[in-house]
Amino acid sequence: MESSCTRRTRLVRAALGTALVGGALVGVTTSAAQAAVAGTAVYDCTTPLGSTVPVPVTVAADALPTTAPAGLDVPAGAFPVDLSVLIPAAFGDTLGFLGVTGVGGSSNDLGFGLGDATVPLRGVTVPSTPVVTGQDTVLSVPTSTGAFTTPDAGTYPITMPDAFTFDALSQLGLPLGTLECALAAGQDATIGSLETTKQASTTRARAVKAKVPAGKKPVISVTVVPETGGTPDGTVVVTKGTKTLGTGTLGDTGKARIALPKMKPGRYKVAVQYAGDGATEASATTASFTVVR
Repeated sequence: MESSCTRRTRLVRAALGTALVGGALVGVTTSAAQAAVAGTAVYDCTTPLGSTVPVPVTVAADALPTTAPAGLDVPAGAFPVDLSVLIPAAFGDTLGFLGVTGVGGSSNDLGFGLGDATVPLRGVTVPSTPVVTGQDTVLSVPTSTGAFTTPDAGTYPITMPDAFTFDALSQLGLPLGTLECALAAGQDATIGSLETTKQASTTRARAVKAKVPAGKKPVISVTVVPETGGTPDGTVVVTKGTKTLGTGTLGDTGKARIALPKMKPGRYKVAVQYAGDGATEASATTASFTVVR
């Protein structure tokens, strides 16, 4: 039976795929090859021996889209990423001199940049790979993106990480120490870009009590739901004609409760307007209640 996590991942992929189609309808016509997120950058890695080794790292993430809804919570494992790390022959020969005939390991801080944010990579574990004297050694590992939220509407570069660490293990699984790697000077870290667009939203509102005793404040409960997913923020205003009756701020769940002034007996229909935020379009609705004696 398909798990809820698997279903959610499939839904997110479908939503992002829909966004790609939507982008194509307004003139985004990049080919699959042009749209691929991929690249190689050289890192200066300081070894436990104190030496510095130039290490090329390659990232290939063809499944990542070039357009997506803003403010979308993307679950862990949504997109596969292939990594490869090249150990130069000279350093491999040094390891061989020390009796190391195989190298593996893991990294807990590897990810790529998305604008000012970081998209973590999960499961970066390299199985023991033979080191052959006189040859470069390529460490390969399939991984996937960790959980992240797409940024506010805009266009953002996707970049290789500025730095990362790698905990190396010998062929026997014994610790060899930690390699500390930093992007080498002059490297072009950009491997792609992502354009995010605001989501349409639906504002839902109701009076907490349909009948409010005179002398009590009516309270309006508001929920704002983005079209594709995520949690909006921003302000909600309740008005009657040109008069503002109350304002509120959406909480962590995209909801707000707004207390209005005490009102005379009668039937009321008020406008409820969500102002939008960097990821979500504005929307509006109405709510009705009766003030009784």
